[in-house]
Amino acid sequence: LKDVTCDFTSWLSRGWCRMELHALLLARHTDTPAIVVRGDGNQACSMMAAASALGNTPGLGEFTCCQRNHMIGNKPIKCDKEVIGSVVWKMLKKRLDSILSKKNESLLEYRAWKALVSHEMRGLT
Repeated sequence: LKDVTCDFTSWLSRGWCRMELHALLLARHTDTPAIVVRGDGNQACSMMAAASALGNTPGLGEFTCCQRNHMIGNKPIKCDKEVIGSVVWKMLKKRLDSILSKKNESLLEYRAWKALVSHEMRGLT
């Protein structure tokens, strides 16, 4: 994109990108970290702990729709936060249900995720 910085910092500032990271964090069957590739791919890759997503909630990210005051030309558009809110809520619910369905899982893990629900939903509708 012309005159637009596209790097890891800008990626982490965008709401939709943050949602991607949260999808990894909330995945029920993996502890796989995010792999960060910088530059042209010839540089060393690094791993990013999925838990680092907690400081970058999707609803507090930047959204083009909000920057455009929910208008494209003269036509109103829906806020992306409504879509993301629904998706994040479903992922959180699936994570909680998954923990409860496992007989040997820790109640502590369930309580931790339950306590994070309002944090994860900040800025979302």
